Amino acid sequence: LTGPVPPWLLRGDHLWKAYLHANALSGPLPEAYGANLEWLSLYSNALTGPLPESLGELQHLRTFAVYENKLDGTVPASLVNLSRLEYLGLNANGFAGGLPGGPYGPMLRALWLQDNDFGGALPPAIGSCPLLEILDARNGGFDGPIPEAYGRLELLRDLFLDNNAFSGTIPDAVAQLPALVMLHAANAGLAGPLP
Repeated sequence: LTGPVPPWLLRGDHLWKAYLHANALSGPLPEAYGANLEWLSLYSNALTGPLPESLGELQHLRTFAVYENKLDGTVPASLVNLSRLEYLGLNANGFAGGLPGGPYGPMLRALWLQDNDFGGALPPAIGSCPLLEILDARNGGFDGPIPEAYGRLELLRDLFLDNNAFSGTIPDAVAQLPALVMLHAANAGLAGPLP
C-alpha cells in the first residue's frame, strides 16, 4: 500500500482494528476525531511529520505502533495520557523535544522509546504506571538522573537505558524491583557504585 493515510481511518465509528504495518504509506497522520479504534498498527512505513494532538481523541485506543517511520516533532501529551492505552511503540523515528511530563495512562504496559532524539530527562510520571512491564529508552538522547519514582514500578520486567547521557547512579529502589529480569545500562552515562 502506498500514499497517505486516509482521514477516514482515524474518524470512523465502526473500525476498531487497523493493521497497516510494513507498507509504503507516507506523509503525515491525519487529524483524529472520536474514532472507536483500539489497535492502530502503522509501523515500518514512511510516515513523516509530527503526531497530531488530536490522537488524544482516540479514547478506546489500546495499542499504538508507529515505530520505524520518519516521524518527528514532539510526542503529544494527549497521547500518553489515554486512559486505555497499553502498548505505545514510538521507537526508531526522529522524535525530539523531550517527553511529555505526564500524567501517563494507568493501563500502560509497554513503552518503546528507543532510537529517537528526545533529549531531556525521563519523566518521573512514568513511575505512576502500575502495570508497566517494559521501558525501553535506548539511544533516546536522554540525560539527567533515573527517577526515584521508577522504584514504584513493581511489575517492571525489562529496563533498557543503554547509550544515553544519564547522570548519577541507578536508584536502590529500581535495582530491587521484584519483577526486574533485564537491566541494560551499557554506555548510559551512569556513575558511582551499583546499589
